[in-house]
Amino acid sequence: MQDWFSSDEQVSSVLVIADHDADAEIAVRSVLASGSRHLGTVKFADAHERLSQQVHLDAVLFECGDARAETVLPLVGALCANDATRIPHAAICPRLEDLDAYAGLLGDENVTLICDGDVADRLLALKMASARPATVLRDSAADVESMRLRRIADEVGRIAKALASLSEPPAAMPNNAFSDVMVGFRAEPVGWDEEPSAQSGDVSAAELRATIRMRRMRDQFFASDLFADPAWDMLLDLWAARIERTQVAVSSLCIASAVPPTTALRWIKRMTDDGILERIEDPADGRRVFIQITESTAQAMTRYWSAAQKLRGQLI
Repeated sequence: MQDWFSSDEQVSSVLVIADHDADAEIAVRSVLASGSRHLGTVKFADAHERLSQQVHLDAVLFECGDARAETVLPLVGALCANDATRIPHAAICPRLEDLDAYAGLLGDENVTLICDGDVADRLLALKMASARPATVLRDSAADVESMRLRRIADEVGRIAKALASLSEPPAAMPNNAFSDVMVGFRAEPVGWDEEPSAQSGDVSAAELRATIRMRRMRDQFFASDLFADPAWDMLLDLWAARIERTQVAVSSLCIASAVPPTTALRWIKRMTDDGILERIEDPADGRRVFIQITESTAQAMTRYWSAAQKLRGQLI
């Protein structure tokens, strides 16, 4: 009988599954950088046999490459279906064009999706996996700890990438770049109608699309990451889609966020957990998942737009 239980030792054990040498190299570098023990690298064709024989396993790093989801998902399911007290964490690295096939895993606490990521993204996923408690408890204390870990994930990722960039030559600053930014500004509250339309109020999809284009136009004049605000960019895109009565796939939403896909996935998961977004299964394909704003979020966006229009009228 296979033993999936992980002991309390600090060093995590990680198995890498990859078909290509380049994918395996970045995976192993990530495992070693995280301080984990590399159990070995196997190809997808041999993965099921290796998993059935493996004892003491904390995480599996799936470097999907050109492997199809039909090959990867059964291996992930075999890990998650085990009834041991600690399920090995699955860090899955699909290509952006294949991401939608894995979108159904976004709500799984034992899975991290890393799309077009680097060593820092993989390192973060492995460190988060090793930080999990030895037993999975579904109580308020565990929920609080899980929320705390999710909230520090982005910050840890930024720190890891900043450290990695120290070895790279600095990029030339544009002539109009500046270093000091005013912080701490809070907009004054503006009154709004108490009963706005649940659909869109007075805003049209064309207006929202124009707003999104204006936000992207800033990249022509400033560094593209200077104004990174993925949560707001995604909310604008999803609100426009709601008005247009169209569905938004996870991969499309990652593109709309204007940040790396792995960062976008963390934001999607966080906002879904917080009830801002919700996942909707495609009735024609159970593996496909769409993302949309919740009813309460739609009403909040409508009230925001009403307040912004009122403030604009006061300033004219």
